[in-house]
Amino acid sequence: MIPHRQCVGCKKVLPKKELLRFVSLGSNTIAFDKKGRLSGRGAYLCPDRSCLERAIRDKRLQRALGVSSLGKNFVTHVVWRLKDETLESLHLCYKIGYLKIGFDEVKYLKEGDVVVLSGGIIEEITEPIVEKAKTLSVEVYQVPFPEYCNVCLVVLIRGGYPKKNNILKTLQVFSRLTSGGDNP
Repeated sequence: MIPHRQCVGCKKVLPKKELLRFVSLGSNTIAFDKKGRLSGRGAYLCPDRSCLERAIRDKRLQRALGVSSLGKNFVTHVVWRLKDETLESLHLCYKIGYLKIGFDEVKYLKEGDVVVLSGGIIEEITEPIVEKAKTLSVEVYQVPFPEYCNVCLVVLIRGGYPKKNNILKTLQVFSRLTSGGDNP
């Protein structure tokens, strides 16, 4: 049986693997536990910015973790941590040859690939890419890190990448936390 946990933000019960876990490490220190292996008092949240902000605003996260307060920039810190993990995953993917960068790569798009568009690209450019991706059932993520991708705005992850599911989960969570919505 799949273990389920309750989101402290919206109170939905979801499979544990679909939620973000935070752990109290004592003395008002909180850690984001991506792999779910840290010991300590934990709390689970949906990977939505609205749930995270609601849980903090209503002090549910603080109560669940047994801390008096969270840092002023807690949400920003979580988003930046996920941004770093996303970029590390993309870099690894690039190093082993499963990631292609640039608009020209879109013409080689095939089923099973993933397209990552950095934020700030104008819609006239992204629309044909998204349409082609839809016809091939290719997942597309728009993530807001143009400061890292100001020259190469389109990233293509080849379908055979062995850690594709890991990078997809990271992209989904990062996209949902930065957009504030449920959809990538």
